[in-house]
Amino acid sequence: MARTSSFLLPALFLACAGGILACGGESSSGPPRTCSATACGDAGTCFEESGYAWCSCPAGTHPDGLTCAANHPTIPCDGVTCNDHGWCRVGFGGLPECDCFDGYHAALGGDLLCLPDAPPDAGPDIEDGGRDGDADGEAESEAEADGEAESEADADADADSGCLGELDGPCHLSRQCGCPDGERCIATAAGTGGWIEACTSAGSTPVGTACTMMMDDCVAGTQCLAPFGQFACERFCTGSADCGGTECVGGAFPGTLYGFCSPTMRACVAVTGEGCDPSQACRVIPAATLRTYCGTAGPGAEGADCLAEGCQTGMACHITDFSTILCRRYCRVASPGDCTSGTCTDVYGNGSVGLCLP
Repeated sequence: MARTSSFLLPALFLACAGGILACGGESSSGPPRTCSATACGDAGTCFEESGYAWCSCPAGTHPDGLTCAANHPTIPCDGVTCNDHGWCRVGFGGLPECDCFDGYHAALGGDLLCLPDAPPDAGPDIEDGGRDGDADGEAESEAEADGEAESEADADADADSGCLGELDGPCHLSRQCGCPDGERCIATAAGTGGWIEACTSAGSTPVGTACTMMMDDCVAGTQCLAPFGQFACERFCTGSADCGGTECVGGAFPGTLYGFCSPTMRACVAVTGEGCDPSQACRVIPAATLRTYCGTAGPGAEGADCLAEGCQTGMACHITDFSTILCRRYCRVASPGDCTSGTCTDVYGNGSVGLCLP
């Protein structure tokens, strides 16, 4: 099963907000493969490894194709793509660093690119008048895989008839099995003070859309909750394979594999909202390193009830318990003066951005 990042929600539906992170895309023509005579100019040095070419750039700059570009003055990770194979975070001295995904490593001569542990595929061998010599074998493998997939689907269908949730409810939050047609599986309060799965009507509000718990009309597989700093239709998951390109942030319910698919990452500053559109607010995703995204901004000021309305830029909806669901101000852990009241608390565990709590 795919690895998940864990977070503690005191419980489950803690809120989040801002920090600094970015991961961009490679150009449509693909990453550079070889160094040219003019690569990196006078600023950096061109290296080649694992079938890729890149620039090792001086501090304060980052690779951009085969050139060195200046870091953003206030959002150090802006433009640092990590080759789409890692997360950028702000490290020592406020400089960007890349945490590479499994199967990738930091490039020699520079830590702002993540390269595959094995060289890239050079393409199919052309044989027999242009036909791939391995095509027959690949076709057989695909047919076998299709057969296996059908068998697994049949097995899942059989299992659905007796589907049980990890909280001992009648359905499963990420598999969405166990409920009648037209219904979805959600988490609801149990009589013991914990949580249990239950079936309810499926709505039409798309994934990621801002919502209120009092009017939860989310589509199947999602529920109106606030694990990422604002109430939105969040998708359940048990591994990142459930999330279609984003990460499964686990730890939603202790003792289970349940988590939520994280929003699409974007570099921004939680305390000020810089890096997001004016109608948005920068929010933090719980993780060991600082990760951020741009969510919907609401009217709620510090201390406002955010159950029905979202929080302003610079705030996050924080759930202490179900009688205390309030907008709290973001703060830099190293700058306690950011809090006009309360104490800057590292609620997300990233060591960089927290919330001002009483």
